[in-house]
Amino acid sequence: MALTQPRPSPESDRRRSLKVAVIHGVGFFYSGGGEKLVIQQVLGLRERGHRVDCYAPIVDPARSFPGWLDRVGVRRLAPRLPNWLRFPDALAIIAMSVAAPFLAHRFRGYDVILAANQPAGWIAWWARRLYGVPYVLYLAQPNRLLYPREIDGERTVIVKRDYFFLHAIAPLIRPLVLAAERRSVAGATRVLANGAYMARVLSRTYARAFSSCPAGAEAVVETRSRFTGAVHLRGLVIPKPFVLLSNRHYPQKRFEVAIEALRHPALAARRIPLVITGQETAYTLRLRELAARLGLHDRVHFIGLAGEDELAALYAHAACYVYPSPEEDFGMGVVEAMAAAVPVVAWDHAGPTGTMVDGLTGYLVPPGSPELFAERIVQLLDDEQLSRRLGRGAQSHALRHFTLDHHLEALENVLDDVCEVERDDALADATA
Repeated sequence: MALTQPRPSPESDRRRSLKVAVIHGVGFFYSGGGEKLVIQQVLGLRERGHRVDCYAPIVDPARSFPGWLDRVGVRRLAPRLPNWLRFPDALAIIAMSVAAPFLAHRFRGYDVILAANQPAGWIAWWARRLYGVPYVLYLAQPNRLLYPREIDGERTVIVKRDYFFLHAIAPLIRPLVLAAERRSVAGATRVLANGAYMARVLSRTYARAFSSCPAGAEAVVETRSRFTGAVHLRGLVIPKPFVLLSNRHYPQKRFEVAIEALRHPALAARRIPLVITGQETAYTLRLRELAARLGLHDRVHFIGLAGEDELAALYAHAACYVYPSPEEDFGMGVVEAMAAAVPVVAWDHAGPTGTMVDGLTGYLVPPGSPELFAERIVQLLDDEQLSRRLGRGAQSHALRHFTLDHHLEALENVLDDVCEVERDDALADATA
């Protein structure tokens, strides 16, 4: 899916322009779905006529959507730490959190703050307390330092030392983080979640009703055939049909399920390839070793960090998209694949249950059934008509419920409502 700016809606033309501060609490040091969504929010709201500034503790255009991040013009909320320092990203996030009361003055004069992911809400809470700036809290997941999933404890590979450091010190800082978390959630004028599944999780976790505001994608034009010919990319010739997987290279994503599925006799006989995109990590090395051990090294293609045009081309040509992550919060890749008319195979658990419809957009497989996961892939690759039918169903479903324009329209409505409430409250106080 190309990271393009949406067109402003007619309704947005009737609204007054807002001055919005978007704070990405984690920062820009990876080309992942969370970072992409914040970039889309900033550029999309600007295109709709709002004055939007973006802030984050870490800004590294070399690691996070090169070219696109420069257009956003992110403003730093933490010092640039030297590369030789251990855990520089973790320390930058901690520094921003500690300095939150002193950073709040930077948000004076904004109509509203969009706090995307913690600890952005903590900074926004101080801006509201000291300067009366309202804020909307948008979360993709609960704070993992406070509410880790069982899968988060399975650190067979340390992909990023900074995360390991934060989890190691979590018992020491937990009381402070918990207090900040509770205040920032309670103090937000509105609280939003990335999708229906996560809205339920966050509502239970924080005892406050979160509204679903799912991320969206834009349609990719379907090619004439996903089953004949080949894709030429970075010197590789990848025969069709092929299976696509795009996700962050972390052990919790369980790429092994997709690689091992290639051993299914039907897929092995046809030498079906698997294309894996994404920035490589220490986990990637383990995956390469697995593919070599299984004799699949020539059928598993690691593309690396794909540009948006390359990714769009892969979506346009793929016959099947797989999402083997068992505890996914949302699954941006699932929505992007559906918008490109690619049928999806994913687990019937967590994020995909809020975006997919089994038998309409692809298949949701009962957790813990890797054999059935492989069988569903075989069904889609053995029957081109079935693949096309489910692909059309996936695209229709995505365009009804998960477009970028839908996301921005919903977000814009919330921001406008929050500012309207603040204006009404201020008028009532003035006339009291």
